[in-house]
Amino acid sequence: MAGLTFRELDLPGVVLVGSVPTPDERGSFGRTFDQAAFRERGLPVDVAQESVSRNLRTHTLRGLHGTLAAMPEAKYVSCTRGRIFDVVADARPGSPSFGRWISVELDDARDEQLFIPAGYLHGFQTLCEQTIVRYRMMVPFDPDAFEGAHYASPSLGIRWPAVPSIVSPRDLALPAL
Repeated sequence: MAGLTFRELDLPGVVLVGSVPTPDERGSFGRTFDQAAFRERGLPVDVAQESVSRNLRTHTLRGLHGTLAAMPEAKYVSCTRGRIFDVVADARPGSPSFGRWISVELDDARDEQLFIPAGYLHGFQTLCEQTIVRYRMMVPFDPDAFEGAHYASPSLGIRWPAVPSIVSPRDLALPAL
């Protein structure tokens, strides 16, 4: 029977959730969500919204985004088409890991999703054309609560895979962390 794996990463509360597919002659079948298994590991299960980001070009960069103070937002992120370099940065004031970041590659072949707790910033860079990224958010998005940090914040020192091909004007205008 298809199952799930849960791997805690190097930032508190950030978890990589993987699907363990069952293969057969048709292909495979895997579970990507199991309410009881998620709850057992302390992960949220009440999803308020799901969104999709379609990215046309390789090295498109989105982020670093979050809703930190007004309405903290936890989310699950997965890559359903293509491949991304996904980054999570701790932006929680007073946190022992404030300013630290981690990265993982997510792609459409591994059926993994990254859980990002409230108080963290998130961004990604596409590693191929026609990349699709899905977000499942625990609270409804509030554009008035949007916060973020510039993807090239010197204090973070994120090593992106390539010079971005596209960054939105809003993301370019974000302050350094």
